[in-house]
Amino acid sequence: MEFLIVLGACVIVLGIAYLVTTILIKRSFQGAGNWPKTTGEVLRAFVYRHERKTTAETAVTYTPVVEYAYTVDGARYTSQRRDFSPSQSYRDESVAAQIVADAPVGSTVKVRYNPNFPQQAVLKAPRPVGHNTVLIYGAVNIVMGALMIVLAVVLM
Repeated sequence: MEFLIVLGACVIVLGIAYLVTTILIKRSFQGAGNWPKTTGEVLRAFVYRHERKTTAETAVTYTPVVEYAYTVDGARYTSQRRDFSPSQSYRDESVAAQIVADAPVGSTVKVRYNPNFPQQAVLKAPRPVGHNTVLIYGAVNIVMGALMIVLAVVLM
């Protein structure tokens, strides 16, 4: 029965770790969604083709580049940041081409900028995907761990 107590405690710790990590990540992304908006203009838009040669193959990726300018409190800034996704390169050229096609040179775009650091800006600030699922998973782990401990105490 001691095994159930230890296992239950470990599951609770795992659940707490999931909850804390997910809450911290979620909070860091929510800020950008609340940043003020301004109007910007697309200066350049193209697809950069990158080849990486290895002994086995040549890997090709395509990176959409959308450079835009915007003004905050009379100061002009430029950025190429579209969103907060860690990977902005694609193996499929058509995906990158579609992103570039959605922002043609000279077009007007809505820019979200950090009010404390206006040089930091994005075109999109989507909500993080799957965070609520991970929160539920963490809560379920905590409940299951507690049930294991209660079961072990009752069976003793």
